Amino acid sequence: MENTQFCLGYNTCGFMRTSDLAQVLMTIQKIGYHGIEISLDPVHYHPYSSPDSALRELKRTLQQTGFRNVVATGARYVLGPVKHEPSIISKDPEDRKRWNQFLKDSILLAKDLGSECVMLHSGYLQEGVNPKDAWGWMVETLNNACQTALSCGQKLALEFHPDMFIRTYDDYVKLKKEIPFSNFGLTLDIGHVACTETVPQGELIRKAGKEIFNVHLDDIKGNLHKHLPVGRGDIDFKSVFEALSEIEYKGLASVEYNSNDGEEDERELAERAYCTLLSFLPESFAANR
Repeated sequence: MENTQFCLGYNTCGFMRTSDLAQVLMTIQKIGYHGIEISLDPVHYHPYSSPDSALRELKRTLQQTGFRNVVATGARYVLGPVKHEPSIISKDPEDRKRWNQFLKDSILLAKDLGSECVMLHSGYLQEGVNPKDAWGWMVETLNNACQTALSCGQKLALEFHPDMFIRTYDDYVKLKKEIPFSNFGLTLDIGHVACTETVPQGELIRKAGKEIFNVHLDDIKGNLHKHLPVGRGDIDFKSVFEALSEIEYKGLASVEYNSNDGEEDERELAERAYCTLLSFLPESFAANR
């Protein structure tokens, strides 16, 4: 059945102190969310370290909950002990090769899970790396990855990030011109807009329009890049949801807050975020199961 509107989801990084992924999904469903962004990591599920039984259980739980889902490759330590390394633009060719293979495997996993897209970002520009070289590596990798994703019926959704090589919406637009695939689009992190852009979130949403494949909901104070639980920053979520409705966005809008950044109860944070966001949704919004 075709999705007629966006739905509220939750990123599994919000339950980093709860290792049982099935339990996480059931908890999120009980709260009222209808989607999940599965952040690949060793805590919950990782294609390189989790047993086959874990994948079977994940698929069963997704079917049981009826969740729409996105696969996210943006976990902090997804391939090693260094934050967001390796990446598409790592200095070491072997590191880039590892990342490229991981991205391909993530696309294949997304196909298996019936995901709506695969989220990724550019990574940090390491010291000693020529930006022109990094740009070339990224363009080549993403064109190849888009071809793989196309054959799997998947989309790639790149997130611009205040501290990374692709840090602004204009950077994304420039990159998009060199990746002529309809299945390449944007993960729009609402908090990142506050940090890198000069226009309000609603205005950028209208500008980006159908480029948006995936949305992250987090709160920010001013333009300081520090993710906060929903409701504790300055983000105008009412205007965000109005703009998403105006552009007829039909993907996931997932709360993204890493619970390792605080000591509060994970379920309480998810419940509070849901209640806060629900109060800002347009009257025409109905739960999209």
